[in-house]
Amino acid sequence: MVFAQPARSLRLPSLATLPTIFALMVVQAIAAPSISVAWRPVDHPDLAGYKIRYHTSLDEGHTVLDVGNSTRASLQDLAPSTTYVSTVAAYDSSGLESPPSNRIVFTTPPEKPKAE
Repeated sequence: MVFAQPARSLRLPSLATLPTIFALMVVQAIAAPSISVAWRPVDHPDLAGYKIRYHTSLDEGHTVLDVGNSTRASLQDLAPSTTYVSTVAAYDSSGLESPPSNRIVFTTPPEKPKAE
């Protein structure tokens, strides 16, 4: 009796098992109360999108912004004269995330005085 072997499919490593696969996240523009950031795209067939995490330098918690497949984003409603830390990670169709990118640290400009 002969049993047929099932066909084997090529399994690519998940994003979560890869080393940091994009190493550069940069600030493009700062204008209170928002900042524009961008990063190099991930070349992976199972890429489903990117998540940005950011928080103030004094904060333990963080905000997560899912930006889909875009490689740039605008972080909105930031506090004036505040230092923030941010990273981006890619995620696959299973929701597994890559290691985070480099951390960027930026400070928003002070609030403009109101005209009297």
